[in-house]
Amino acid sequence: MNAFVSCSTVGIPGVNHRFAAKLSAHGVRTRLELANLCDDDDRCLDIALRSGLSSGELKRLAKRAQLLNLSEMTPDYLHLLIEAGITSVDELAASSSPMLRERLTHVAAFRPQPHLPSPMTLLGWIAEARLQSTARAA
Repeated sequence: MNAFVSCSTVGIPGVNHRFAAKLSAHGVRTRLELANLCDDDDRCLDIALRSGLSSGELKRLAKRAQLLNLSEMTPDYLHLLIEAGITSVDELAASSSPMLRERLTHVAAFRPQPHLPSPMTLLGWIAEARLQSTARAA
């Protein structure tokens, strides 16, 4: 897979090609650019007004993009997190590894071929999320 596709906003659950084209027309072409909208309310509102997209939807998808930027995060793992009630880096940062593992295991039980992240991956995500949350608060 090439780097452009792997960083494209199209890989984010909830972003289809039409939505990605609207984002791209307003300067948001990558996951990182979308994730940065979480911390820039004025730019998010500006893009929403100019593109006809909802600022609430943009924020929701920006939070997903932030999660996808974590090490070893995939769209499949992101789906599991969302189904387990984790929809932002801040929510992940507030989680404990045992609680998160339990919630993911419960969600995966209803999937045909569940693939859970390893306990070390969960710890890594939580640590990374805590670092990001702390850096934004500083």
